[in-house]
Amino acid sequence: MRTHLEAEGLEEYIAIFNRDGWYYDRLNNRTWYEFDGWGWEPKEADDGVAMFLHELEHLNTRWLEPTVVEAIKVLIDAKVCKRQLRQLLRAHEDNVDIRNVIRRFRKHNLLRTLAKGITPRFRTL
Repeated sequence: MRTHLEAEGLEEYIAIFNRDGWYYDRLNNRTWYEFDGWGWEPKEADDGVAMFLHELEHLNTRWLEPTVVEAIKVLIDAKVCKRQLRQLLRAHEDNVDIRNVIRRFRKHNLLRTLAKGITPRFRTL
């Protein structure tokens, strides 16, 4: 992980929170990563801020019930759907797509691991 962050051209410094993660400072509008007691910050001030805020927006989006999704689609077909509902449906569909990509990736890795004859280790919560 450290070599990857260094290869990305990030500036290294001693960690502030000393907890692995991706952080955002609203006052100074900057982001940084912390890993293994070290922090890395993009050299350009706005690098990573847009991506962080995009990720945060998707994490905070509520999942919609299937009946709500169908109701919004009916309103779209009737051309009476407001912009906010369209955005809510779009965020929900993005989240579903991301979840499906992650599931396919995990399934692919599991099948590849089993094909090699290796017993997979599962993380427990």
